[in-house]
Amino acid sequence: MQSIPALLPPAVTQRVRQHYALSDETTSLPPGVSERIWDRFHTDALYRKRVTDQAVDLQTHIVTPGSDWGQWPESIEECVIIGFMLGIWLRDYVEELILELPEAILSELETEGIEKGQELEELLIERLIRSKEGNADPTD
Repeated sequence: MQSIPALLPPAVTQRVRQHYALSDETTSLPPGVSERIWDRFHTDALYRKRVTDQAVDLQTHIVTPGSDWGQWPESIEECVIIGFMLGIWLRDYVEELILELPEAILSELETEGIEKGQELEELLIERLIRSKEGNADPTD
């Protein structure tokens, strides 16, 4: 299965790490967890609708400058699947956002990417996460 980065607020990330006893260095879930979560998503229509609706609502919070992360569910499993859904969406959104960036910001990001050895997409995702914490515009 292809690796899908989850987009989660830092507080939810911490809950997921605690639930699955993950170290700070660990970037993936224990074996079989993702598969079980995706299996439920594909086989349980009511669950799929509920988490999809929640993901759409949270997506609105994420793209709205000055807003917070929104209200995340209590269920760790639901947080993980929503994080995966938002990660997939963000991958496409970031590519679109890069095309719309002013030349000066794009140049700044390219320089930062070279210095840090990161792709533009990674940098924008990091900025988006930081912007939610500080209520700033991710392109600043």
